[in-house]
Amino acid sequence: MAEKEPHVEDDVLEALMEAGSMYPAMRLGQLIVNVIRPEDPCQEIFYIEDSQLIKRLRKYGASR
Repeated sequence: MAEKEPHVEDDVLEALMEAGSMYPAMRLGQLIVNVIRPEDPCQEIFYIEDSQLIKRLRKYGASR
């Protein structure tokens, strides 16, 4: 697993916003799976509702 590149958070978010604006009907998980094109896509990532992703992200952040 590669290490996190330093100071790329803003660039990642900007690229996500750009790609998301080009495909507004896609959920974040769908967009990421379509961009990465993993050999074995995880259906949970592909089909999670945005509201559920937001809840899980907030819960994950609060647990740290």
